[in-house]
Amino acid sequence: MAGLLKKCLVLWLTPPCSHIRVKVTFSSSPLLQRLVRLEDPKLLQTACFLSQEQRPKLKCSPNLHHVASFHCGKTLMSEFQINAPEGHHSDDIVTYVKDEGDLQRLLGNLTQLLSSPDFAKKVKISAEDAESKIEELTRLLLSFRADPKNIFRFLDSNPRVLNSNWDVLIGNIRYLNELQVFSNRILLVLDRNPKLFSARLNDLKERIRRLRKLGLREGGLQRVIITFPTILTLKQVRLNAAISKLRACHFASKQIATVIINAPQVLDAEPSDIERRFQYVYYMMGLTNQEDMVSANIFKYSLSHTRQRHILLERLGKYEMPDKKGQTRVDNPKLSRIVDCTDSRFAQRCAGIDLEEFEMFVKNLEAEDEVALDEEDEGRNEDLEDEETDDELSDYDYTKDK
Repeated sequence: MAGLLKKCLVLWLTPPCSHIRVKVTFSSSPLLQRLVRLEDPKLLQTACFLSQEQRPKLKCSPNLHHVASFHCGKTLMSEFQINAPEGHHSDDIVTYVKDEGDLQRLLGNLTQLLSSPDFAKKVKISAEDAESKIEELTRLLLSFRADPKNIFRFLDSNPRVLNSNWDVLIGNIRYLNELQVFSNRILLVLDRNPKLFSARLNDLKERIRRLRKLGLREGGLQRVIITFPTILTLKQVRLNAAISKLRACHFASKQIATVIINAPQVLDAEPSDIERRFQYVYYMMGLTNQEDMVSANIFKYSLSHTRQRHILLERLGKYEMPDKKGQTRVDNPKLSRIVDCTDSRFAQRCAGIDLEEFEMFVKNLEAEDEVALDEEDEGRNEDLEDEETDDELSDYDYTKDK
């Protein structure tokens, strides 16, 4: 065995009288890493990496509710919090509901929002109907293991949810849970995409079928929904246009699925923008391997992001356009090292300069682009003036001079 790796897993345990957050640390050999899938459907399916000997210990935990976050090299998913509007605080609300008394106190905290003028003026239904809907929604979200504070923050940030078609909203929330978008992540998806308050359930199901047909499987599908909830209500025409452009750039079906999982926002991008990002890497950088582009997540970043880094490396003499045989006199860094990293890591590890120097270069390059754009505009204006002069001369009646 090549040494032990520390694996940290944050668990929520529920003793009979309190709600305690416990950090449990496991040690396992890298040769024994396995992805554990919990048997309880209410739990997060993907939990952590454990060895064969450690799996039973986790599965036998009777009070395990859900995994809030885990760490294995880098964080893949973590607990979220919705930012409440300024002036509203959720520090005094019930944080854990273990009986009907706690639930009633939580409902009292939530219905107090109706007494706020800013909140109440956005609610277009009677106070009685609003309280009834708040109670129904709260009970449903608690049954899906949502955190009381996040329920408060969600309602505080989205008072218009009470005006929506209630049966549609409840049906959509249940469907998200069926899709294994669990607990607080349901609130996150709703908060980021309020169109889900009134989206038709059949349309959501059709969108999920479409995404599955594109190659998204369990795990990847949930990741896309959570990171980019707009995908559930994105217009079909726009989605199809993005997919068509990726295919026109000769990406294979599996590669397109990977692109969607890592950069789902590409489905909402203009086809011309997708093409420009692809063509810059293909023609300006001389990299023709689509697999390298997918690995580098070029569609996760803007064209200017890639261009700035490429030009810097060229001017430093650390990148050279490959010839027809793909050969260079310089040992070019991999595309993923150029594109898919933070500014600090790129500057220090790839370009070999300080972050401040890189930031100064970006500012200077932006200034250069502005000057070039102004000169281009001036050239166009001069061409238009010349055309107007030619038109005036062509319309002149020379017979008057005779």
